[in-house]
Amino acid sequence: MDELAKSITPFEVRLTELQIVPISFSGTDYGLLWIDVEETGTLRGLHNRLNEELNQRFGNTAADFDGEAYHFHMTVMMGGQTFDVYQKFLSEITERRVNIRFIVRELAMFVYDDVPGPDSEYLCYKILSVRQ
Repeated sequence: MDELAKSITPFEVRLTELQIVPISFSGTDYGLLWIDVEETGTLRGLHNRLNEELNQRFGNTAADFDGEAYHFHMTVMMGGQTFDVYQKFLSEITERRVNIRFIVRELAMFVYDDVPGPDSEYLCYKILSVRQ
């Protein structure tokens, strides 16, 4: 993570829309509320580079949702509620479009402190500044 942060210069990210997606655990669809992130060559390149370098150092570390199918997003809420509960929640939000742009100047590394599942929590392990 230290090496990665030192090799990256600040770049822009654009958040576009509040969305809900299903995530399945043990045969049940739960909800995940996220804000869509506009994919760019920079983001895709960093994602692919990170997966490749992790694989070289530690073997296959990819999650099921990782790789070329990965959808860039900012998680707003996820938890042990079924998908229909999240659909109801989202239906009560009238304005889902956002147009938020920012410059990434820091990277955060999050880790699960438990087995990933609908009630799992993750912790912020480290925050590093990118090369300025």
